[in-house]
Amino acid sequence: VDEAKKLAHRFAQALQSGQARAFLSQVNTALRKTRPGEAKLLPMAITHLPVLLVVERDAHDDDKARVVIVSTDPALLSHHPAVAAPPKLKFETCLSVDVSWARVCDEAFWGMAWYCASTSGGSYVMQPARMLYEVLLAFLAGKPLADALAEAQASDSAKAAAAAGAGANGVGLGVAPDKAGTQRAPGKVDKGTDAALAGKGPKGKRGNKGKSAKQG
Repeated sequence: VDEAKKLAHRFAQALQSGQARAFLSQVNTALRKTRPGEAKLLPMAITHLPVLLVVERDAHDDDKARVVIVSTDPALLSHHPAVAAPPKLKFETCLSVDVSWARVCDEAFWGMAWYCASTSGGSYVMQPARMLYEVLLAFLAGKPLADALAEAQASDSAKAAAAAGAGANGVGLGVAPDKAGTQRAPGKVDKGTDAALAGKGPKGKRGNKGKSAKQG
């Protein structure tokens, strides 16, 4: 979080001065130091409208990563997935794409991302928002954005299903098999174990616990 604060301060200075070199240098340094399984919070904007980029390097394949664009601005949410819930249309504030780690670290990407962030007004061949969402994200993913979004959603659904299946089978929930191989819920023991703890035999008869041997 401290690193994200410093980057945000540097980003605001760069937007105000129009000098992006120091900010982009810090972004590249932060990315180079990112280890598998770690994530970076990177400030960004689209025509001065703030967005947040979350870049997470894959824990199992360090050549892969996930980029999440976080935005709550209505002008940008039209590029995010939406769910129709009449009479409302709900937009997702987070857009996730699985990407190439090498392309995330490509200075060409960040140069164009800076253009999308710092430009404002005027006429464009392509609007900066469309350039970031439809061109730059597609560049990171190596495929059209629609395909990348579909794959990311399918991956998330598969992980959720696997986690739900593991929970249903007792994996990671402290459910241990008994001697017969059956599973018992946490905190429960079989009758034999319960009897042993109570100092009773398997048929409920009290054993030798509590009796003392008589001295000659």
